[in-house]
Amino acid sequence: MTIKQWVNLEKDDEYAKDSDIGSKDRCGKLTIKVKFDNDKAPVDFKSKITPIGSKNVTYTAKEEGRNPKFKLEHNCSGFCSEKEYVFDESIQLPAAGGNKYKIEAKDSDGKTVNSVEVETWRKLYYQVMCMDDGTNKVPASALGKMEAHAKAYFIALQKVGSTKKVPYRKTIGMHGSGNIGSFGSDVKKAFSLSAAHKKVGIAAVFSEYIATMGSLEFRKSYAAGGADPKVVISATDVTLIFDQFLWFGLDDADDKAKKWFNNCMIGLQDPKTKSTQSHTVADADVSITGTKLRTFGGFHQIKIKRNAKMDKLLNAKKGQLMFYAKVNIASGWTNGFSWNPGGVDLITCARRVVWDNMPANTSEYTWNHEVGHRFGMVAYGNKTSISGAKKLPDGPPTLYGENRGVNDKNHAGPHCEKGASYNAGTKIWSGAPGCVMFGANGIGAKHAPNDYCSACQPIVKKLDLS
Repeated sequence: MTIKQWVNLEKDDEYAKDSDIGSKDRCGKLTIKVKFDNDKAPVDFKSKITPIGSKNVTYTAKEEGRNPKFKLEHNCSGFCSEKEYVFDESIQLPAAGGNKYKIEAKDSDGKTVNSVEVETWRKLYYQVMCMDDGTNKVPASALGKMEAHAKAYFIALQKVGSTKKVPYRKTIGMHGSGNIGSFGSDVKKAFSLSAAHKKVGIAAVFSEYIATMGSLEFRKSYAAGGADPKVVISATDVTLIFDQFLWFGLDDADDKAKKWFNNCMIGLQDPKTKSTQSHTVADADVSITGTKLRTFGGFHQIKIKRNAKMDKLLNAKKGQLMFYAKVNIASGWTNGFSWNPGGVDLITCARRVVWDNMPANTSEYTWNHEVGHRFGMVAYGNKTSISGAKKLPDGPPTLYGENRGVNDKNHAGPHCEKGASYNAGTKIWSGAPGCVMFGANGIGAKHAPNDYCSACQPIVKKLDLS
């Protein structure tokens, strides 16, 4: 029989309640206790630890030097009473999951007095949260595929606690003035696991949209009497057509405040003097127009109401007409993210992206990707100058993004570029991503897989999840 040793857990009665653990002796260090009659107290008691099979992962000397939990260590003690001698040996098995060992206890004559086979596992606990304010709700669904994916790497993800509600936010805004900080506070307040579970706990949050606001400047110019496909003039209004979606339909308060609009000007330049007459458009004269291009939104046109001042410019027979507008757009979309606001490890996945429901395959990729970050992927332990490296094993040759602001390649955080190539000049990715830890769910129509690549797989097994 092979027993499971949960190497990342402390010896706590809370963990022992789990059916797959059963005793706190199955947590942390493995203890061998052998009793001898007092008159036969061992003089040269020994234990032998032998790796089983060829699938165990091993650490380099440098990895062991960085993190003592990567090492195999023994600590022996003995207790003698009038009747018996108890020999107690504490064995710290390396932090990796999926390693198998045969543990043998031998007396001074070399006789095996006890033996057991051990397989190492790691366990993390997660509490589900969903956005719900009674009117708007993001439903929570089962995360069985995320659990199954982690289990393949000897990480048990166990759901604990009741599903908690956090305030509904239509969009988690990632821009500088966004509400991501408030979202983090919401999650921290709702996180209600026991102290033991929190030590190795995750908040798994179902959210609506995750987006970044950016600005766009629109400029068009043509001779009076001419035309431009991005400027449509009628008897009552002027329509400007943008190449990107406006920041509209992502936050009710922002919509009410016309957060999508900054300013707009229409001008006419005299062909001889080059002097310009201009009219600044009032906020009240601007509105969203056109039809939505996605299921739940996606507008890219504004309508400007004409007045006498504008008519004078637009009806001119000569001169150069000029149109300028500065608007706020949805400049970036995020499927999910992993974060630690105030000591709470949270992962979140959006229900929708670019005003469409997120495809099931993309959602699966996102949960696996974000919990992978929580595990410590992509590891960069050999990049010793980077914060957090000490606890991690060495990274794969396909690592990028561990040095924030230096090698991000348009993504945030440590990722794997297996199968993909980045052009620093154009800032465009090409190729076919081959790892779930690529920094996006795909390149064009080439979807990233939902599993780790061959370079990352052994590293996941080596992670210290304590």
